Amino acid sequence: MKKKKILFYYSIFLNGGIERVFINILNNLDLKKYEVVLLNTNNRSTFHLKNEVRRINLDKKRARDGVFESIMVMKKENPDIIIAGGCINNLTILLAKKIFRMKAKVIFSLHAIDRTMVRKKIIKWFYPLADKVVGINRGSIDLTIKISEVNLIESKIKIINNPVVDENMIEMSKEGVAHKWLDGNHKVFTTIGRLSWEKTQNIMICALNEIKDKSVKLLIIGEGPEEEKYRELVKNLKLEDRVDFIGHQINPFKYISRCDGFLLSSKTEGFGMVLVEAMACKVPVISTRSMARPEDIILDGKTGLLCDVGDYEEMARLMKLLLEDNDLKKKLITGSQNTVEKFSVKESVKKYEELFEKL
Repeated sequence: MKKKKILFYYSIFLNGGIERVFINILNNLDLKKYEVVLLNTNNRSTFHLKNEVRRINLDKKRARDGVFESIMVMKKENPDIIIAGGCINNLTILLAKKIFRMKAKVIFSLHAIDRTMVRKKIIKWFYPLADKVVGINRGSIDLTIKISEVNLIESKIKIINNPVVDENMIEMSKEGVAHKWLDGNHKVFTTIGRLSWEKTQNIMICALNEIKDKSVKLLIIGEGPEEEKYRELVKNLKLEDRVDFIGHQINPFKYISRCDGFLLSSKTEGFGMVLVEAMACKVPVISTRSMARPEDIILDGKTGLLCDVGDYEEMARLMKLLLEDNDLKKKLITGSQNTVEKFSVKESVKKYEELFEKL
C-alpha cells in the first residue's frame, strides 16, 4: 500500500513550544504508513529529529525570504497533506495549494492566540478555506473565533491535545545535573521559555524580590530578546546571588525535576505546555491565568496554583505557601498526574493519525 506523504511546514524553527510539539509528532508517527517531510526556511533548533524523517532546510535568514521557495518546494513534493503552525505559515501552505491547484489537504494548527490586526484579518478571511483547523483545546478555538470574528464551521474543527509527555522525557528528567543550587540545601523555583515580552519573566523576578529568605532561588532556563532587560532588573534589585540565567538547555527536565516549584508568568498563552512538562517531572506549578481556559491544565488548589496576570505580590504569596506547606505540595503533585496522562505523546499522535486517515 502506498504511503501517504505528510509535509509539515514551519518557517523559522527555534527551540520553542510549537517546535517541540511538531518534533514530538514527527518522531512518533508510524513511518510504515506515512512518508514524513519537515520543511523549514531556517532551522535554529537543537531538538532531535529522527533520521528517518526527511528535513528540507532552505537556510534563509528571515521567514519572508523563503516564502516563494517554500511554496515551490511544496509543489515539487506534491504531498497528500500539508500541516503548518502559526498564522503566516498557515497562510503560506494555503497559497501553495491555491496557486498550483494541489491535491493536498491543508491542516492549520492553532497554538497561540493571534491578536494583531493583520493576523486577525488573515484568520477571518483564510482559515475557513482550510480542510481542518486543529486546536490544542476548546478555549483557544473559541477565543480565536471571538477575537477574529471568523466564521469557522464546527465540522472543520478538531481538538487534539498537545503531545507533551513520553518515556524519553521521563528518563531525561532523571539524568544527573551539576548546579550549585540543586544540592538539596536551597529552595529553588524554575521556569523555562523564551525571554520575551509575552512571557514577562520580570513578574517572577519581582515576586522573588518579595521573598526575603535568601535561600530561595530562581533558575531561568531559556534565551530571548528581553534577556538583557531582565538581567538589568536582577541587578537593580540586587538579586544576582538569587537568580541564575542558564540559557537554552537541550535537557531542561533534569533541572526542573530537582526544583521545589515551577513558575509561569505569561501575559498570554495558547497552551502552557511547560506546565504539563513540570507536572510530569512531579514538580508543583504556579501560573498566571494567561490561557484561554486555564482549567484545561490547572484546577486551582488541586493540580496547581493560579494568580492574576501581572500580580507579582500574589505570585510571591503562593511561592511562600508552597514552600511552607508540604502537604499542599504533595497534594498538587498527586492531583496533577491525571492531567499529565491526558497529554501523552502516544495518545495525541494516535489522534493525528486518525485525522490523516479521514482526510
